[in-house]
Amino acid sequence: MTFDSPTAIERLLSRHNIQPTDCAGYCLCLAGERTMLINSRSYTLRRGSLYVVSPIVVGEVVEETSDYEEVRFVERLEVLFPVFNRLGNIIVQLDIPRRPCIELVEAEVEEYLQQEARRRQLQEQLLTTESPLQRTLLERQSSLHIQMVMLDTLRRFAQRFEMASQTNLEHGQHSVASQFLVLLNLNFKHERSVQFYAAELGFSTGHFTALIKEQTGQPPSAWIAMVTMTQARALLTNTRRSIKEIAAELGFPEQFTFRKYFKLHAGVSPKEFRLSQAVQP
Repeated sequence: MTFDSPTAIERLLSRHNIQPTDCAGYCLCLAGERTMLINSRSYTLRRGSLYVVSPIVVGEVVEETSDYEEVRFVERLEVLFPVFNRLGNIIVQLDIPRRPCIELVEAEVEEYLQQEARRRQLQEQLLTTESPLQRTLLERQSSLHIQMVMLDTLRRFAQRFEMASQTNLEHGQHSVASQFLVLLNLNFKHERSVQFYAAELGFSTGHFTALIKEQTGQPPSAWIAMVTMTQARALLTNTRRSIKEIAAELGFPEQFTFRKYFKLHAGVSPKEFRLSQAVQP
């Protein structure tokens, strides 16, 4: 089975080991061998090794063989938001930042290759269709397929997690960052202060900020802004709601406050952003 060449973002991330700040996904080794530091722990990847790519899973390539090959699946957080928002507690239980890598058997590798082939087929159809109606349906189909792939990946992590229940893994001892991100996804529409999340997790604001920055590389204020902006961009791009309605949906007291917040973080107003998305091919 062959695939088209990787997308520009996939090539860039793979070549320079850049961690996405607004994307998530996985990498699956198909051939060769690679040694990586993932969240400061050493892993040797061979065919069937799958590791998570996300803002809180930091990977650095140490060395790899000349025949190393992988499938890299990376998608914007706004596409994956329904998965993370509804399954936050499960994601915390999996504690992926401490266990970011699993080993697949050959049958599972083949399933992933089939899923990847289907994803690329949908992308190709999106690029070639001229029908607005078909394009809308294909975009929805593609988003659902991407969410399905991530759900399937989480299920496989859950299988390994349950199989490891007799080992010395510390159940319930989840990273503060994982707990914070779940709380954030549940509360960001109503609470955007670092103090709130620090108090919910039982820390002083200063200590909490230091912990989150240590575990993720970014302060909690940056995460709060990223989750809020991810949802704001998704609503502006994928719905016909007025900017006033979107402001209310995201918990802003009035449209002006939302406009000011959006422009601070995006550099353009919500209206300008929506117009820029409308003219894209």
